[in-house]
Amino acid sequence: MENLNKNNQNNDLFDSILSKVDIVDIIGHYLNLEKKGRNYVALCPFHDDKQLGNFSVSPEKQVFKCFSCNKSGNAIAFVKEKERCSWIEAAKKVCEIANIVEPALENYKEVKKNPRVEKTLQILKDISIFYSLSLFQSEEGKDALNYLHNRGLNDDVIRHFGIGYALKDGSKVIEFLTKEKNYSLKEIDETGIIDLKNNIIKDKNYGRIAFFIKNSNDDVCGFSCRIFGDKKSDAKYVNTSSTIVFNKSKILYNYYEALNESAKVGYVYLLEGFMDVIACYRANIKSAVGLMGTSLTKDHLKMLKDLKCEVRLCLDLDKPGQNAIYKAFSLLESYSIPYKVVSNDVDFIYKDSDEIIDHLGSDKLVSFLSNITDKLNWLVNYFKKNLDLSILENKEKMINFFIPLLKNNTDSILVDSYIKELEKVTNVSYNVIKDMIDKAKLEVKPLSDDDIVQEEDISSEYDENIENLELSKKRKKIRESKIVKSERLLLSYMFKNEEAFSIFKEKINSFYTPVFSEIYELVSNYIKEKNDFKFNKEKLENIVESSSIDKKDNLKIEIEKIFTLKNYDSYSKGIIEELIDNIKFERNLINIKKSNQELLKNKNGDSDEYLLSLLSNSKNKVAERTASERGTYGKDSKKIR
Repeated sequence: MENLNKNNQNNDLFDSILSKVDIVDIIGHYLNLEKKGRNYVALCPFHDDKQLGNFSVSPEKQVFKCFSCNKSGNAIAFVKEKERCSWIEAAKKVCEIANIVEPALENYKEVKKNPRVEKTLQILKDISIFYSLSLFQSEEGKDALNYLHNRGLNDDVIRHFGIGYALKDGSKVIEFLTKEKNYSLKEIDETGIIDLKNNIIKDKNYGRIAFFIKNSNDDVCGFSCRIFGDKKSDAKYVNTSSTIVFNKSKILYNYYEALNESAKVGYVYLLEGFMDVIACYRANIKSAVGLMGTSLTKDHLKMLKDLKCEVRLCLDLDKPGQNAIYKAFSLLESYSIPYKVVSNDVDFIYKDSDEIIDHLGSDKLVSFLSNITDKLNWLVNYFKKNLDLSILENKEKMINFFIPLLKNNTDSILVDSYIKELEKVTNVSYNVIKDMIDKAKLEVKPLSDDDIVQEEDISSEYDENIENLELSKKRKKIRESKIVKSERLLLSYMFKNEEAFSIFKEKINSFYTPVFSEIYELVSNYIKEKNDFKFNKEKLENIVESSSIDKKDNLKIEIEKIFTLKNYDSYSKGIIEELIDNIKFERNLINIKKSNQELLKNKNGDSDEYLLSLLSNSKNKVAERTASERGTYGKDSKKIR
């Protein structure tokens, strides 16, 4: 059997189908066509068309074309684009609309589906139906429905996005699934809703409002379930954990709907959560997707790229959200995804779209989301909010950040406008900033901390042959190990916030890099004696100087590096936990590589097959820590800029 794709759309089978249908009938099934001369016209469904006549259908040529967005093709191509389906599915749909039978289509099979996946999706669909009925038809669901109405969600919005209610008696949905639908407990457990307490099997979402999470094919694949009323002691949300069909690092909320909407309007808003997406819909902004409480991942980036439109960044206006936007710039650029950003220069205190619409109304939300700016303008406001610009050092930080962005920019008008903006914000004169940029154009970049030769103790790849050794000698720089960078950055946060010390002690309580261990030991002793958690460079240097430790200069050099890191991330508990997770991962990697080297060094006659199996097992241990668990943007946050 053969899979059809866009490369063989014009083969004999497709030509045969197209010869039996009229494109006017096929497109007329979807659009209101009007006769104009020899052709038919309509509003184009593939962009936000306001001019009748841009989209034309030719009965004579059996093709369509939009003279605005340039989409064109035959009847099958139209259905594929409209339905967002495969070529074979589009061909079948054309036959269905035209009421013709094409037996040859049965010779072309789609990719074989996983029965286990299909079964799990079917059970989740039945659960969502049960939750919906519980919300709208049960006496118990009235309180949940009133809560949603009070939050501004009418019944149309509730049904459009899929919102239900999980009954307080968590056994009810299990009984429904086992007795009425005949699913086994093992099959139900694949959905992630089962909870076992006191030997009683129940729905872990019980007593909560359930928001249905759908995949890119519009299938319910999980739930995010919220408390309401007076349940203040419970966790606010209970979310589906990773299952065979649900992985939040591979899901963007509302993606299926955004497929068509983004094609019409040419953009999509990227928001933090599903309530923000729902808020946009309430304000008649339908091209929006939401992250599911996770960092921006490679899978998310691929999904955004597939939309083939401008991404409009609109994560929360609080510090974590703004830091996430800051990190998203380089990720979107690395995937060549066009983007703009919603301006962070606002006159209100609310942090996201959901809060804005609830407190200020739809018009204010639309005004906020329509205030689109570029990366440089956003960055100016970002630094204004996060740096005390009455301090000279912070003024220098801000200007020095922009110099690399402006020195190679050939748009002299743009550069001039930003110098004026920097002058206004920092009170450093236009000429001084201009001179700094001109000087930077002439400078050869000196070696930074990233360029210093510090070979990893686990690195042996270029010891294998003379040629590689010679190449490594010729190179002027070798990147520091990831663990050194992460531990240095962790210390820089610890010296600025007492909470970071507590998190460090609880989760790891040691450094891998010897110089950092020495610094930490001195600081810990100082804290025990003085109960003082406030540190600056001078204080730390004094602590080192007054100690009996050897090689004090080495410690002072490292302290200098710690306090000159070019890092603009505001402190948050999440950043500390990410850094610690990264350090643990790198330690594990180091230990496994060392073990592998020992195995190879002391193989004592063991067979190659045996040794290879041991090495493979150890590699699998590393692989268990998947990229999705670490998160693309979480990983990027470890970079020292």
